[in-house]
Amino acid sequence: MKPLLACQKQLEDKTIGTPWPPVLLRCPIMALVPVNLPGVLPAPAAREAALIDDARRRIEAFVESRLDRPVHSFVPSDFSLVCGALRGVAMAHLAPGEVFCEWGSGAGVVACLAAMAGFDARGIEFEADLVELSRRLAADHGLD
Repeated sequence: MKPLLACQKQLEDKTIGTPWPPVLLRCPIMALVPVNLPGVLPAPAAREAALIDDARRRIEAFVESRLDRPVHSFVPSDFSLVCGALRGVAMAHLAPGEVFCEWGSGAGVVACLAAMAGFDARGIEFEADLVELSRRLAADHGLD
């Protein structure tokens, strides 16, 4: 298995030129660093598996309901694999902190799995229908 790339928090000096005079800030940056996970990742626990199964059903229904106006950028992940990777990162304390942010979170499944793995998880999504789907999924699984 290829190593997972994770973010490692660092600080970088940034100079902001406007407004005048320039201001020097110490800004956090997140560099990608390789994270070696075990060759066999843990299988989803019962609660995680229930969320994954429910999410798959909801995603299928969502896609079916949007055949006339598909969300072309929406691509579901291998949620069981993601779950194992998140649990591996959490159990080995490989994350630089407790915050997990999923950009383009779609149905919110990965953010929900991150919350189940102990992260303070958030998802960012542009498509309003997917935001609603993710909110209902999280609420129905006790993650709101």
